[in-house]
Amino acid sequence: MIGVVSKKKMKQETEMLLNMKEVRKIGGYVPLVALITGDSADEIHEYLDAEMRFARKEKEFYDRFIFPDVLKGVREFADEFPLEDRKEMRDRYLTDKLKNIKRLWEDEYLKFMKGGAGDKIEKLEKEKRKIEMQLRVSAGNSEGITGEMIARAREYPITELIACNRYKFAKCPFHNDPTPSFFLKNNFGYCFGCQAHADSIDIFMKLNNCDFKTAVKTLCK
Repeated sequence: MIGVVSKKKMKQETEMLLNMKEVRKIGGYVPLVALITGDSADEIHEYLDAEMRFARKEKEFYDRFIFPDVLKGVREFADEFPLEDRKEMRDRYLTDKLKNIKRLWEDEYLKFMKGGAGDKIEKLEKEKRKIEMQLRVSAGNSEGITGEMIARAREYPITELIACNRYKFAKCPFHNDPTPSFFLKNNFGYCFGCQAHADSIDIFMKLNNCDFKTAVKTLCK
């Protein structure tokens, strides 16, 4: 059947296979390409090695000569926007990124509670807190709140604000929680009932019905 396949079609199929990076992970990839092209396994491996070397050189060239110019152009373009507009775009980007991380974080927590490894929890948690800090610093700049003040306020023990049982569960302060469903880890809480995420600042604001500025200044004391 392969004998009746036109050279043009064989060339197209070969190029398609060689560009399917996921297929390359399959053990029978090279024999499959050899079957279509008629080339030996050594010739195919030589081609793949050369392609990888070329891709590395191409990336080195891009990183060294192209990317700096692109970045400079982007910065010059961004400078044309008013500072307030740039801040709004940045905050919107961070907010969308935070939502996505929270979804991944929730999935990992659920796996962890069901007996899974939960090995991504800590990494996602750090990334989530970093973005939250950036957003809060951005919001607090006009209120005289510094990043250092926010960090200190977040370190205030949640267990000093709400009661927690020996299993690190507390009654959720964000909804009418009949049984403890607010799980505490690394001084951060997640509710399995209403899916609320909260640190010390969030909880203080909720319990005392106050704004962000008041919560940070009070917890810093």
